Amino acid sequence: MNDGSKVRVLAIDDNVAIHDDYRKVLCGWSEPPSALDGLESLVFGAQAREPKSNSRLLFELETADQGQEGLAKVRAALAEDRPFSIAFVDMQMPPGWDGLRTIQEIWKLAPELHIVICTAYSDRSWDEIVATLGTTDRLLLLRKPFDPNEVLQIASSLSEKVRLQRISDRRMHELTNLAAELQCVNDRLQDEIEGKEIIAGHLRESATKDSLTGLRNRGSLMQRLEGLPEVGPGCPDRIAAIYVDVDNFKTINDSLGHEIGDRYLMGVAGRLREAQDELRGMESFRIVETYRLGGDEFVVLLVGPISVEELEQAMENLRTSTAEPLKIGQKMMPISLSLGASGSGGRKVQPEALLREADTAMYRAKAAGKGRSAIFDEAMNRELSKRIEIERDLHIAAAESSFEVVYQPIVDLKLGEVVSLEALVRWPKRFGTMVTPDQFIPLAEQNGTILSLGRCVLRRACFMARAWNSSGREGSPVSINVNVSRRQLQDSDFLSDLDRILEETAVPPALLNVEVTESAMIESPEIFLRRLQEIRRRGVRVHMDDFGTGYSSLSFLHQMPLDAVKIDRSFTTHLATRTTSNAVMSCIVMLAHQLGMKVTVEGVETREQARRIADFGCDSGQGYYYAKPMPETDVLRSLEEIRRRLRVVRDSELTLVGPGERVR
Repeated sequence: MNDGSKVRVLAIDDNVAIHDDYRKVLCGWSEPPSALDGLESLVFGAQAREPKSNSRLLFELETADQGQEGLAKVRAALAEDRPFSIAFVDMQMPPGWDGLRTIQEIWKLAPELHIVICTAYSDRSWDEIVATLGTTDRLLLLRKPFDPNEVLQIASSLSEKVRLQRISDRRMHELTNLAAELQCVNDRLQDEIEGKEIIAGHLRESATKDSLTGLRNRGSLMQRLEGLPEVGPGCPDRIAAIYVDVDNFKTINDSLGHEIGDRYLMGVAGRLREAQDELRGMESFRIVETYRLGGDEFVVLLVGPISVEELEQAMENLRTSTAEPLKIGQKMMPISLSLGASGSGGRKVQPEALLREADTAMYRAKAAGKGRSAIFDEAMNRELSKRIEIERDLHIAAAESSFEVVYQPIVDLKLGEVVSLEALVRWPKRFGTMVTPDQFIPLAEQNGTILSLGRCVLRRACFMARAWNSSGREGSPVSINVNVSRRQLQDSDFLSDLDRILEETAVPPALLNVEVTESAMIESPEIFLRRLQEIRRRGVRVHMDDFGTGYSSLSFLHQMPLDAVKIDRSFTTHLATRTTSNAVMSCIVMLAHQLGMKVTVEGVETREQARRIADFGCDSGQGYYYAKPMPETDVLRSLEEIRRRLRVVRDSELTLVGPGERVR
């Protein structure tokens, strides 16, 4: 556990030699060889060997010979306020209680305790166990004999689950206390408020503020801009907006969690308030106000006789005022801001245009290396016009279905065959120019055209999957992978669209794999959990895309209804150079397989990477090493070519023979 405390584990087994085996696995304890060592095979099998893992240092083990003794130790641990987190319970422990009776009695005292039943195939069936104990996520089954690594992995996974639950409980307790405090404050305010007009005014004030930082929100900013007097040639005042974006905030939020991310944003907001007070002391700025638009984006509004030089100085002041790192807990966290500004000049202020221009300037600054600033100019104006043009053409292209779909093979590392194809959308714009997905997909998400675009890609891919599998080609059936965005999953018509497309194309649901990004699921897990369950009920498989880039990946994995995970290409790139990438890859593969999920690795570009992912036990690979994305007319021919170039070598290692290499 991250706080350095050890997880308390209780092992209840009538065979005392097995207690030592648990101690070796979970605590790294050892003793000189003895005749009792042979009993290790009773639990771990003839080939048992001690796993090597520093994780064992995180466990504190106690043992009991019988169920009654185990119950007494649970009771004592609760009295000491040092409860056990995990218990391994043997099924048969004559002459005392059996495992089921032991668990029933323990759960009366400690209903939150996670229990692993250790049982042989000759003991009770899982159905009998569930019938007695009920269905719960606090109960796991481990068949004897088992490998020590299974014990260690289960203990590690459950300890992580317990840790996260404790964090959640602590956060809920804090929120409950905060809610109680807020309720007290609200009660006092209600006592002081006299009349409906005062209450209405208070509510209006609350609606204009950001709940996290206390700054005024986007709605308040738009009202402010619309209410400012017009500026023109005869007026010395100018109106300027500085768009502030916190660099690398997503990394902070994903790696350290939303609680730290919120505290970080509150700290940034506090620094911006301090900078705002400093700017108010300058003669050129008659009005200086700070707003939070949402996420990690802020706007500083300036009004006064502002020159370009003074606007540049204002942005420099904002950067220097926020340069000192924030202390959050024991961490010192640096602040880096990208700033973009736009001024009204002598023209009438159009709020949306002013903010759009400042936003464009901010992205220019971020593209230049982050931690920088830029002022909107004519070059950016042309860029903004191009963006608006792309957005307009995007609506037209979606209505006319003028997008193209290409397909990249996914290769099964054991069969040596292409088992799936990922559908990727491409947009050949006017005059043959290509608009890259990273240019138009975010725009499509923002303006809603992703819904019609997504339906078009899904329908086309399903039609092609049916055609390829009906062509009489040799080999296993080829499924189709289709990316589904967060916006699509949130759409109320998505499931009915999916049903209609499956019926129209007559493609078997088992041949369709829906890919959903990890970030989308983490942002709104409750919403997407139900939606993904509905998708799987139709027989369609669900894959998590870009796995390994989010904050709670491993602990979050077991909660979602998934058939496969696709490990992000960032891990593949560093397989040969970073031991941490290898360790994380191994952990992901082991956990996914234990949860019954397949593992695909993206971004495979070299023979060495292909060999390494096969060694890790990954199920399939995808990348330029196998094939580049191809038009649908080339798929059948390319499938046969890839199949001929794949061969299985010693130890079931999969190797792709390149076009210029000779097969020995």
